[in-house]
Amino acid sequence: MSESQANWPDPTLISGFPMWPKWYILRADKVNWLNFNRLFHPLSWSKGAGGLCLGLLVLALTGCSDTTRGGQALARGDFSQAVSSYRQALAQTPGDLHVRRQLAQALVHARDYSEAVTVLEGVLAEVPGDPAATLYLGLAKVGTGERDQGFALLTSYRHWQAPREQQIVADAARRLRARTEISPEDLVREMELTLEQARQEELKEQRSTRFGRAQ
Repeated sequence: MSESQANWPDPTLISGFPMWPKWYILRADKVNWLNFNRLFHPLSWSKGAGGLCLGLLVLALTGCSDTTRGGQALARGDFSQAVSSYRQALAQTPGDLHVRRQLAQALVHARDYSEAVTVLEGVLAEVPGDPAATLYLGLAKVGTGERDQGFALLTSYRHWQAPREQQIVADAARRLRARTEISPEDLVREMELTLEQARQEELKEQRSTRFGRAQ
């Protein structure tokens, strides 16, 4: 496993795009919950640190709440609210890759493609090959009129942990590339539906493989 692959999102958690049905986006991100658990550890309150920990706890809960509100807004199609909530979350944790991916997804849906490109290029500079960032950067590039560059990213979609998903998504991108009349909004919808279907296919294949080995 390469260093960049080790930094890819855990496929059992949200990774910045609808890898699972949309209700799954409501789950709080791992980083905030780790902070939450750490703050509740009894040792955190020793040696007069209670006041400091209480302040940090408020910050952690605020960030989590903003992220959750952003996910809820994104799921119900309120993209401007999702963008606003994710911006507030990033104000608390500016380097949070998960929130940056989510913000970029909301920006793409809000048709603010230029800013989405900026956010996603920043993510890819830190995590080269990140599947979520690659997918949405491709969609954002198509939205800004850079169709060839956008589809080059989409058709080269890679996910080392999910080969079946990788194949389905890249194949769909190649088919959609031939539809020169497709709008950026329709492309986003088609690719997200394809991705969700690909995730389900990947899960079925993995379960089948595990079941076969168990026998």
